[in-house]
Amino acid sequence: MSLIFVTGIPESGRDSIVKMVLSGSKKNLPSFEYIRFDDLVSYDVDKKSEELDLWSFSKRIEHMHKIQRDFYRNLKKKVDSLKDKENHIIVNGYFTLRTPSGYLPTLSNQSVKFFKPDVIVIIDVDLDNPEILVKFGKERVRELKYHQDINLKCAVSYSTLTRSAINVVRVEYGNLKDALKEMTDVITLALQ
Repeated sequence: MSLIFVTGIPESGRDSIVKMVLSGSKKNLPSFEYIRFDDLVSYDVDKKSEELDLWSFSKRIEHMHKIQRDFYRNLKKKVDSLKDKENHIIVNGYFTLRTPSGYLPTLSNQSVKFFKPDVIVIIDVDLDNPEILVKFGKERVRELKYHQDINLKCAVSYSTLTRSAINVVRVEYGNLKDALKEMTDVITLALQ
């Protein structure tokens, strides 16, 4: 059984890339169980969440930690049930959430040590492409670069804790074909 974590900023298209690779490579790859972080996160962890004072830093952080704990419990249950079946697992999600208070890691060190992914795949977007600048604007591209950098640092930290390999799949604007091939190669290598 192999466990692969795929991460990237929301604009990376990681969900589409993973789905295309898994559906297009059915003959070449064994079957995988596919878990999306978004399917496991309950943003409504407590009923008072709507009443949170958006200017209260401590309340926002406390709420984000509740979301993190809830997410970890759901992910652990799902992975445990699949490990019993000896299935290969691809977990697709983000390692950091952008919040009004700053960036929050979605996984604690304890949870990363528990899951011990074999490979961490980072979907990296070419944010220096002029067409991206036109699409998002200078300020948004700067924010995306910053988020992508934080995500990479989180992945390196998680890799250090678990001794997982890290692979970076670069997505060039207008050239998805190369990213799909590279992603297929990474998954194939993870199974060896």
